[in-house]
Amino acid sequence: MFDPPSQVVKPSFESRCSSEKPVFATKIGRMLKGKIEPPLANVIVRVVEEVRGDGGKEHEIARAVTGEDGHYSIGPVWDEKKYTVIATKEGYNFKTDSNGVFRSEERNAESLRVEREEGGRGRGRWRGRERLKC
Repeated sequence: MFDPPSQVVKPSFESRCSSEKPVFATKIGRMLKGKIEPPLANVIVRVVEEVRGDGGKEHEIARAVTGEDGHYSIGPVWDEKKYTVIATKEGYNFKTDSNGVFRSEERNAESLRVEREEGGRGRGRWRGRERLKC
């Protein structure tokens, strides 16, 4: 990886060689590896950092998609940067477990049972369970 990631150099047409030379430092990056449990394919895993002074907007550093086995490898990222790893897929919620492991839960699998107990004057209380699709 290079620091800075890119530079703009304006060429000088007055001489053959420009006195302005770009300087880059090289750094060793690290790959982040993890998985989705239970295994889930086609989950988008993103590494983002918050951009200070920009209203809390996120800057995406890297992105990967899980395979059939739910595993991902993403990067490289620098160790000195603070970043967040986010997993997303339509219809699923994800909770970070540890060491790059995300627990997936299907959204429409949640249930709630509702029963109405008649009360006086058109009022009622709700209790119990009924399956709802979210």
